[in-house]
Amino acid sequence: MPVTIPLPQRAHFPLLGIPLEVRSNSPAVITAAERAFRHWRSLAPEQIASGALLRLDLLLQPGEQADTAGSSFVRRGQGMTMLAAGGSNLLLAQLDRGEALGFVTPELFADELNFRADVLEWLAFQLVSTHDRVALPAGAVVQQERAVLLVALDQYELPLLQYACLRAGLRFLAAEQVYLGQESGLRLWGSHPRLALPSVAQQIFPDLAAQTLPVTRNGETRLVLDIAAAEAQHLALSAGHAAVCLVQPHPGLSSILEPVDPAAVVNQLVQRAAGTAFYQEIREVAVALAQAGAYRLYAGGDLSGAAALVRSLV
Repeated sequence: MPVTIPLPQRAHFPLLGIPLEVRSNSPAVITAAERAFRHWRSLAPEQIASGALLRLDLLLQPGEQADTAGSSFVRRGQGMTMLAAGGSNLLLAQLDRGEALGFVTPELFADELNFRADVLEWLAFQLVSTHDRVALPAGAVVQQERAVLLVALDQYELPLLQYACLRAGLRFLAAEQVYLGQESGLRLWGSHPRLALPSVAQQIFPDLAAQTLPVTRNGETRLVLDIAAAEAQHLALSAGHAAVCLVQPHPGLSSILEPVDPAAVVNQLVQRAAGTAFYQEIREVAVALAQAGAYRLYAGGDLSGAAALVRSLV
């Protein structure tokens, strides 16, 4: 017989300007959702879309004894349906219906940071991605209404530069994925308000010692800085204009910023979107962004100097 579990715990967030309701059988899940999304409530009313409400239901339930906190997900998609499974954890997003459902074990939930990334944020951003919010693989920093999209080349460690930009007075928009809307004019939206820094960051920036949380994932230890909590004054939610900056290492030398052919920017962004569902949309967005300003930053060892060059673009 059909089983319906009551979901009395609820919270609402204008995620990327799209109204989202999170429902659960567990107050702890709603608390985690508040930590993940509450900063979106500071959006101005005119930035919040009207229309259908997206819904994300998360049920906290015991799983099999073999489940562990580190269960990794296998993710699959077909049309407008997205699935993910890991141990007894099951996730489903029906994008055309604006609904998502997840069954999560206490073992997975115990690791809240990964729970937020692998479950809450994955499902929520899947839902909003069909509402004029196209994911673009780039980091971004902001001053007032103008952003600089940072595209790392040659495995450049972009979070270090982004943190230096915060110290230089810029605000954080996104670490590695920006969302763009075009229906009412080009607008950039942030995503996960976290920076995952390499451990060397604490040697470069001593002020990070008390603010970061060491997290080991896929065999690599990162220092995770929650911008929304620790650096809220440096957090931006959206921007209306942007330049694009390709960033590559310039070890042992001074940082250099120079204009580049906009086609180089378009090619880089399109290559990163190859094989995704929004390939054509990203090409159109990339062309519009490149026309607003296209640059290459050769980032030297002096991160403050590189950050100053980024700031000069805004």
